[in-house]
Formats: sequence, structure tokens, C-alpha cells
Amino acid sequence: MMRRFSSAALNIGNVGAASKSKSVDASLLPFVDVSTHFSSVTPIRHGFGRVLVLNSPRLDVDSIAAIRTHLEEWDGDADVKVIALVKRASVPVFCGGLQVQFDAQWSDALEHASLLSHQIATLNTPVVSIMDGPTHGLGASLSLHTPFRISTQNTISSFKEGPGGIGLLLPGTAFALRHLLLDDSQLPGSPLAKWLAVVGDPLKGLENVLTGVATHHVPMERISPLVTKLCETKSSDLRVLDMVIEEFAASSPSVDDWANWSVGEEPMEVVYRCFRHNSLAEIVAALKKENTPWSNKILSQMSRNCPTVMELNIEAVNLALEPQDLLSSFKNDLSMLRGVEDSKDFQSALALESSLRENENPVDALRPEVVLDPKLLNRDTWLASELEGATTPSTAPSTETPTPTWSETLETHITKTSSASKRKSWLKTGQYLQNKSEEIDATKQSIDGATSIWINRTLTSYPHRTATSLPHVEDLAKVVKGEAKNSGDMALTQDEVLTYFANNWNTFLDEERDLSSISASPVENWRLEDSGAGELKREDERTVKFFPSKYYDLGMDFDPNVSGVDGEERYSTKRKEKWGLRQRIDFLVAEKCKVGDGGYLQWK
Repeated sequence: MMRRFSSAALNIGNVGAASKSKSVDASLLPFVDVSTHFSSVTPIRHGFGRVLVLNSPRLDVDSIAAIRTHLEEWDGDADVKVIALVKRASVPVFCGGLQVQFDAQWSDALEHASLLSHQIATLNTPVVSIMDGPTHGLGASLSLHTPFRISTQNTISSFKEGPGGIGLLLPGTAFALRHLLLDDSQLPGSPLAKWLAVVGDPLKGLENVLTGVATHHVPMERISPLVTKLCETKSSDLRVLDMVIEEFAASSPSVDDWANWSVGEEPMEVVYRCFRHNSLAEIVAALKKENTPWSNKILSQMSRNCPTVMELNIEAVNLALEPQDLLSSFKNDLSMLRGVEDSKDFQSALALESSLRENENPVDALRPEVVLDPKLLNRDTWLASELEGATTPSTAPSTETPTPTWSETLETHITKTSSASKRKSWLKTGQYLQNKSEEIDATKQSIDGATSIWINRTLTSYPHRTATSLPHVEDLAKVVKGEAKNSGDMALTQDEVLTYFANNWNTFLDEERDLSSISASPVENWRLEDSGAGELKREDERTVKFFPSKYYDLGMDFDPNVSGVDGEERYSTKRKEKWGLRQRIDFLVAEKCKVGDGGYLQWK
């Protein structure tokens, strides 16, 4: 039997001793000698930014530990304004998931991957994930938690992780899919999230923006100057960083791109119709009812997947639909993973994975002497040669993997869970929703002299969503129906709706999740410190619901990249429209509204 996740490990804020934070000089710093840090992850500091360069196609326990160490150190440094995750040019994959060899390593990898996911989701310092290449499993999950998610023409993303193609959603992924995906179905079951969780067909290039997985699309050749400009920006305010990224972005999705996006030859409405349901049995029945070449192909794909894992991925999304915070979602997801770890299916998948890894030649990181080449220590040369990307397009790793023999077929599983009561009984019997270890202890701990509190942090919605992403269909509904603050009591025309979003989007959500500009410090609106006095009135009174302090610069009322009056105007919420906003609103209005007398909009 495999070792379970230890609750003690969930309180570790640093794997290994963390270096004390060092303030940087206000002037820009050149890239430093990275020889002492060289590993599968290379940390680089420049100006007011920090860069983590991924040197291998997958992350193992050591590389995850290195990332967590650097993130904690940099997050505690007030002079660090932004952190970027990039891949080395010679590596064809941004992150292909977890790299493990043996049973014990897999359990350790899942444990540390969970810690890293939660750390990134609740980090104070803005993170920019540049997914230039195939991004699978852990890589996609980590990226989805970051405020800025950049796709390129090489991006191929999917969220399923696990040995032998078992297809697990890592902890916290379902919560992120639920809150960040641009699901235009208006259906309560979050069908787009379930489509990605169950089938997991890869999203390519601009499709990542259309689904909400990415916030921006930047050509591969512009990554080097983008990273340089981000590091040289003196503000961590999300609105300033958003403007920097927009300078390098490609053309945003057009109205036609939004309207014509499909899976294969099927429009998205078919995906929404089939994957709106709450159980695997209902989804299979809907696909059979469609009885098209596409639906039959999907059924064939699903028949090769593990029925238990597909069902639990659906349940993870169902639980994320309920009112809960991120930390609770992590607890639920970890509980299900513990149940899967003890299953025969998981052991079968592990055995297959181990045999495949024995014949795999891992891509070695670049030699230290290459990193120490004086030419590469020059800022511009180093970035141009290592961060721009390979000269030839990246390709996804082969997905042709033998399928383990699962403990039950898809049809057998559907028979067991054909009704809501049978499904509930199956979940209870398998103990998938019972937390079989201690609750996550939110007590502050001192590790190597440093206090770690990040595991105490949680959120009920991502505070960065309206500052960095594009609007959800629910956001438009609130404005058209007059439910959003400052939208007025009168019906609006399409131009007035666009003006409202241009003036109020790219800010932050307040406590009521309304679409309005910030009227007070986010610290006052959002942050509740761990006083121990019980003000939070939560199951765990020490849990901190927070607004990341670096997301909103209280002293910043102008764009630091543009001086004078121009800088003040550029930073205003009434500045130029956010990248892709007009096309997104025009598409949603055409799809969801009807035009009445005088051009006033009515919600369909």
C-alpha cells in the first residue's frame, strides 16, 4: 500500500533551508552568476523581477522543492515585483507533468505538487506563466493558478496527470477550472470544465485564450523582450503588468474566432450539451444519444480511460461548483487522491509507467559550463538565446501509451452508478470523499528560523480574474440586467455596455463580486489577518482569506513606464480598452442579447 499524504507536510512552507530575502538596489541589476544554483530549475534575478527557467521537460520532487524555495524567498522580498516562469529554448516542452520512477517517488511527487499548487495560487507576488510549448498535467495546473497565463503558437495544454494515462486532476485544478474558464453555456454543471477533466483533448495556441486557460497570446519570438520588460518594470500592480504584456501580445481573438471555435467539426454547443451532467453515466448516455462520428470517437476514447478516475474528476468539478474556498477544495481533492492511490487501477498504472520510464532517455539539463559562458551572462544575449524559444516549433510528446487493464470496464462502472443513489453509494463505499487523515493544520510553524503561513491562506474567488482575464458571460448578464454597481437603472445599448466594461474591467472584484472599480484599499476590503480571536467565523478560525498585497500598488497612480501626464492617463481605468475586450463583448452581446427599440439590449 502506498504512503498517504501527510498532513504535517502540508504545513511545510519551504523544502530545505530558505535563504534570507535580500533587498535589491533601485537600479537595474545585471544577470547574476547562476552556477551555484544550477539544477533542473535555474533562478535568475534582473532588476525588479525574478525568472525561473525550467531546464527539463518534466518536474520531479527536487525541482518542485527548488521552485518552492525560490518562490517563498522572493515573495517575502518587497523589492521583487514580478516572477516569470519560462522554459529553456533547448527544451521542447514547457512542462510535461511529473517525472517519477518508483511508487514512493510518485507519492512524494503528488505531495509536493499539491504544496506548490497552493503556494502559487496564494502567492502575494504576481506570477507570469509563459506556456511556450506542450503544457500538461502539473504544468497546466500550476499555470492556471497564476494571474497571467501566456500562450504562444507552440502551446498545447491539457490538465490530466498520472501514471499510465490514468488522467487525474491534481488538487486545486477543478477549483481553478470552475472559476477561470470562459464557459459560455450558462449551464450550472460547468460542462467545459468537465470536458477538459474527462476527455482532456489538448488545447492548441489561441484556443487557450478562447477557453480562459490563457489570459494573453504572445508570439514566441517576442518572449525574450517581454521577460526583459517585465523585470524592468518598477511596479507589481497587476494593471501595470497587464499593460506591459499587451505591448507584446499578438492580435486578440476576433468575433469570428469566438463564434466559430469548435472541437473538431462539432460546435461548442454539442460539448456543452453532452458534458453538462453530474455523473459519468449521464455524460455517456448523452454522447450515445448524439450518435455522431464525433460522439462515437469520444466514447471510444473514454472506453480506454480509467472509469474510476473519470468519475472522480467529475465529482471534483461538482464539489468546486458548491460554495467553498480554495483550501477546502484542496482538502476534498486530496481526499479523493488518497482513495485512488490505494486502488488496483492506480497500482496497475504505476507498473506500466515504471516500465515505460525504464526505456526513456530523459533530456539532460544544459551543462554548467554552458550556463557559465560569459556571453550568456550578458542580459540581452542570454535572453535572446535562451528564452525566445527553439527555432523549430515544439511538438507534443507522444500520447500513444499502452492502456492498463482497469478493474472494471466503462459499462460495468455505469451499471454501478446508473442513478444518483447508486453513485452516492459507490462514492461512499470507495471512501473517496472521506478525509482519512488529519485536517490540514493551519498553525504557523517555524522552519529553519523562517515563519511559513502560506498554507493558511485561502480565497473564494481569484482576486486577479477581472484585472487580467476576459469577462465571463455572467459578468455581461449582470451589466445588461442592471445588477452590477454603477451600471444604472436604465437599459443599455451595446456601445454603453462596452463603455461600462472599458471603464470598470481590468480592476478587481469587491467582496460582493460586483463589477465595480476599487473604492478603497484592497487590504481593507479583503485581508483578514490571523489574530486568533475568531473574527473569521470559519471552520478553522486561523485560515486567512486574503487579497495579495502586491497585486494593488497603493502608491501607484500612474504607469511607471511612461512619464508625465501621458503616464497618468495611460494608467487610468479609462485608458485604452483591455486586450481582446471589445471582441469578447461584441461576441457575447450577439449570442446572449436581443436588441429592442432604440437599440437597447435585453437578455435572452
